[in-house]
Amino acid sequence: MKEVPLFKNPELQNALSYLSKLTKDELSMVQSVIEGIINPKIRYTDFIDDEEKMRDFKLLTKEEFLNSYSYLTEKEYTLTVQALRGTK
Repeated sequence: MKEVPLFKNPELQNALSYLSKLTKDELSMVQSVIEGIINPKIRYTDFIDDEEKMRDFKLLTKEEFLNSYSYLTEKEYTLTVQALRGTK
């Protein structure tokens, strides 16, 4: 059975074929970019002042942490890393 394209626009269909090859981390970054385009009013912040999150942040890998706190974005995780390094 022939695969039916999801979108009529060939460029969009081509983009989808690339998305299927990305890692979970890469898809998370793409999601953050798309969310920023759709809703530019979203303000991402670090969570450096949240003691519980920071305790887990130090104990867990990035993937474990983001899976544990599924409502947080990779952008917020990155902002926290930058805040810890003083590069924010």
